[in-house]
Amino acid sequence: MSLANNFIAKVILKGLLQLIAGIVLLCLLTAFVPDHTAPGFWERFVSYLKIVFTFRFSESWLLPFSVFELLSYHFKITFVILTVSILFVILFAVPAGVLAAKKQESALMASVSALLHWLSSVPLLVWGVMLMFAWFSWFSIVPTYGNFEDAGFTGKLFFLLPVVLALSFGDGTFSDVYNKVRSETASIMEQPWMKAVKARRSSETKHLVSRLTEPVFHVVSSKLVYLISGTIIVEFIFDWRGLGWLLWSLLTEEGAKDYPVLIAVYLVFLSIIVTVSVLREIASFRLNPQRRYS
Repeated sequence: MSLANNFIAKVILKGLLQLIAGIVLLCLLTAFVPDHTAPGFWERFVSYLKIVFTFRFSESWLLPFSVFELLSYHFKITFVILTVSILFVILFAVPAGVLAAKKQESALMASVSALLHWLSSVPLLVWGVMLMFAWFSWFSIVPTYGNFEDAGFTGKLFFLLPVVLALSFGDGTFSDVYNKVRSETASIMEQPWMKAVKARRSSETKHLVSRLTEPVFHVVSSKLVYLISGTIIVEFIFDWRGLGWLLWSLLTEEGAKDYPVLIAVYLVFLSIIVTVSVLREIASFRLNPQRRYS
């Protein structure tokens, strides 16, 4: 087996072990919640493990839908929020970081950096509430999923924007990507080979893109955990009925919990996090020559 294949196999195996450990931990924590469906802690814990490892995600206990129908419907909404938020961060934070590194002496860029740092220091919950009130005050409309679903393409962007802004700026996601790109770009620009490129008046863009791909992918993927946890907050605030909203509803409802659906949502979130972690390590190995040949 080649070095690359051996490394990938180890990363995938580690990811599977992390997934199993995460499932066991989630089932253990869920079993602490008293429920009339099983009298004892260990009985609940074992029953939840059986649901996962025997894949008994057939029918919801409380809703007239199958678990897969519920996950499919709600996942599409969460997928839209996460994908657009990640694209927003990449399309705006990366160019801004590159420009800030090239214009380090500029008073304007220093002001922009300070502003971005301040904006990203605002908690996600505060961002969501402020933007909800701002949309209602400015446009006399609430940016909920019901309005988004009935709107055209431009209207969808209008209702999606406050959700994306809250998720992107809240808890430092945008600022972290911006700062990472700025520091990496500044380091690249100081390299002797890059100075030679500039001296030959060659295009810097190609070299910057190739060198920034790995750190940008690494920092964006590392923020995915924050983005996923953030979706629970923004979906609750804006009433976007994605997986985060579904998870919150299941946890806060009175009486018995819908454990097949609840555990299935856990499993989806956990699988996304572990999969991205595995892809991040493989991408870092592929894109970083020092790791590939060390």
